Amino acid sequence: MHPLAKAATHTGVMVALFPSPATAKLLAQPGGEPAEDLHVTLAYLGDASELENVDQLQQAVGGWAATVGPLAGEVSGVGTFTAGPEPVTYASIDLPGLPAARERLLDALRGAGCDPSTDHGFTPHITLAYDAQDVPVPNLPLVFDQATVAIAGERTSYPLSGVAKTAHLSNESWNGSASRFTDEEWKAACILDRGPSHRTVKQRYALPVREPNGALNRRALAAAAARIGQVQAHPEQINDARRELRRLYAQAGLSAPSSLEKADATWDVPIWKADGTGEGDDPLLVYGVVLQPGVRDSQGDVISAAEIEKAAHRFLIESRKHDLQHDEQPVDGIAPVESYVAPSDLVVAGRPVLKGSWVMGVAVYPEDVKKAVREGRYTGFSIGGSGVRTG
Repeated sequence: MHPLAKAATHTGVMVALFPSPATAKLLAQPGGEPAEDLHVTLAYLGDASELENVDQLQQAVGGWAATVGPLAGEVSGVGTFTAGPEPVTYASIDLPGLPAARERLLDALRGAGCDPSTDHGFTPHITLAYDAQDVPVPNLPLVFDQATVAIAGERTSYPLSGVAKTAHLSNESWNGSASRFTDEEWKAACILDRGPSHRTVKQRYALPVREPNGALNRRALAAAAARIGQVQAHPEQINDARRELRRLYAQAGLSAPSSLEKADATWDVPIWKADGTGEGDDPLLVYGVVLQPGVRDSQGDVISAAEIEKAAHRFLIESRKHDLQHDEQPVDGIAPVESYVAPSDLVVAGRPVLKGSWVMGVAVYPEDVKKAVREGRYTGFSIGGSGVRTG
């Protein structure tokens, strides 16, 4: 059953299939949902007030719709959902091809930074009434030739044309050597942008998925999916590349591998104090809290005190190295001088530190890094990690 309640019908965001007016009129029941509101929900994206990326949502659905041909099937029966606060009478539908098409839609939505609700499994249906009714539902044929994005009741529809499913998709063997490409071709072919700090185009961009002529290559997609966890880049850049790769899989009409659900996470904590002048051969001493237990990060995750302790201990045992901006290039002359897990609630530099927090002090010797800290260009500690989201 879909989580939309009657009161939320015109305040939420969803992607849906709406039957033709003639079919909807035949399905509508006295005292039930109006014919014009009957639909098959494919994805529910929460309340419209919380939607931040309308353009990306519209582009994702439009691109997906172009990869899907019209969906044909039939009304196959009637049933009642009873798990919610009130019974719901619905028409069950049988649309061959819908489950696979919907999975590609979800990939496209996630690639656009939208998170479809996963509170319920997917049962294709058309809600008829928000009460239990013994209704005669005819065994009607169904044809859906467009998908609709509904945002607080405002609807935008996209043809299910199928024209882009195999358009510009190469099945040739793949050679991802940069020497095959000009700089402009390489930039256009790649999904990972490491940022302007890299000196050349072919150092800055990585993970090519297109041929020099611009055609998307099926085997290049697979190669990029296999390598994406191995390239050197900031975790946020990796996440952006994963989202783009999921979108391209959906655009190509292919199911994205489960490995693309893996997400890199970063925790950024501001520097709390910097001691000493750091002039000449003297280091600049920088202090801060690296991780705090029970604090939600920018991706909505929380790390426990036990995991923080493990991370702090592993850092001293296995690493003791620092890089800049997650470039994975350890810098000589930056080293920890203090690292501990707070045994109780403390105050450091006039700020409260929660019990179980990881506190670190670092000695900085390189003059360019000292200058960057003083000028506020390096503002805090940031650790990164990888994981597979399971819920």
